Amino acid sequence: MSTSLLALRELMMDSVQADRYIGLTTTSAGAADGTTLVATGLGSLPGGGDNDFCEGFYVIITELVTDGPAVGESQRITDYVASTYTITTPAFTAQVKTGTNFELHRYDPQDVNNAINRACELIFPHLYTAKRDETLMTDQLLSNADGETYSSTFTSWTHTVATWTQESTRKIHDTYSFKGVGGGAAAQLTQNLFSGTNIHEIAGKTLNFKGWIWASAASTARLRVSFDGGSTFTNGTYHEGSSEWEGPSTQYISVTVPTTATSMTVYLEVAAGGTAYFDALSVYIDPIYRYTIPSAIIRGPFRVSFQSDLTKPDGPYLEVTDWHYEEYGSGRYIVLDEALPSGRILRVEGQGILTTMSTDSATTEVDAPKTHLLVARALQYFYEQMAADAALADGEMYERDALKWAGRVQELIRTPGMRMLSRAFQVHPRRYMGA
Repeated sequence: MSTSLLALRELMMDSVQADRYIGLTTTSAGAADGTTLVATGLGSLPGGGDNDFCEGFYVIITELVTDGPAVGESQRITDYVASTYTITTPAFTAQVKTGTNFELHRYDPQDVNNAINRACELIFPHLYTAKRDETLMTDQLLSNADGETYSSTFTSWTHTVATWTQESTRKIHDTYSFKGVGGGAAAQLTQNLFSGTNIHEIAGKTLNFKGWIWASAASTARLRVSFDGGSTFTNGTYHEGSSEWEGPSTQYISVTVPTTATSMTVYLEVAAGGTAYFDALSVYIDPIYRYTIPSAIIRGPFRVSFQSDLTKPDGPYLEVTDWHYEEYGSGRYIVLDEALPSGRILRVEGQGILTTMSTDSATTEVDAPKTHLLVARALQYFYEQMAADAALADGEMYERDALKWAGRVQELIRTPGMRMLSRAFQVHPRRYMGA
């Protein structure tokens, strides 16, 4: 259930009869510097025999041709020669080759694209995407424990030796895992949890560090903990090298936090010359009762559940009944009324805004007939922006158009089957308190 930005833009322009988009194909190669397009079909358009008929219009590329401009590139037309069917624009990034599909638009396609993306946000909650988030883990002290946040390095982790990258093909949970490759020395990825804890409260208690490891050679990968900055360690057992995932029933460390601790650092380690993968890691000491609701969930949560079996991250999940919602300032929280088993993945379900799109081929989570509601909201936003930027006379015209489409949005919202049904909250005692 999805529709591309290109399809939405065409539907949006097709909804405005006076400003319908025109799709054409080049019949000859343009200038080598990318400043011209040639299409004999221009001559068949109303006014196509006049040299100035399309000046001020916009050209947008809608199909990739080898070594040509990228799909979605657009430029404003500065000149048109009717006798040669040649459009002149500021330079595209490459020569516009024969057989390139493009569109003519009266309005800037980038403004149209922006209106569609704003509509994806503004039409919420009438149109939304269902969200199921599994980034939280009960009593978790680690940040970025699944390796989901990465840009040359893993967020919240320190890359100490060798190569660490994000892996999408071999994983145990969610989208990615940690991939470590040892070079001439062991590869280490570390996270110091000391500053996020009160050592006086946790000294003498047990720190548990668990996770999943994959390796193809024995004695290649393990978990480690250090309380003195890396001079002495408590080590987990090495992976057996069976080319399979070993989970928290074997890959774990349970160690007492010393009163003399000057750090509390966990290590992912891969032996020199080895390769291994880590995923679904957890570090916990005491129960945690309050969890920040993931930012992608705008409305809800409607349901909270937890992983019933530590060795089965994909489920089944058991519903949490004793929890409530709290909101303070900009913070939104799930608050548990009683502790859950430690180290279990929390599944949080709610609603989020439709995905915005940066390329013509990118999609958002709607299909017909709901696309008409999204497009109507985009046209309302588009004309509101046009009115704000236009001269007085034109501004009044655009304001009328914006009001017309605002009315159309409300009409479509009231049309059965057009808006998405809102999921009901699963009500339990004390669900909403302190909001």
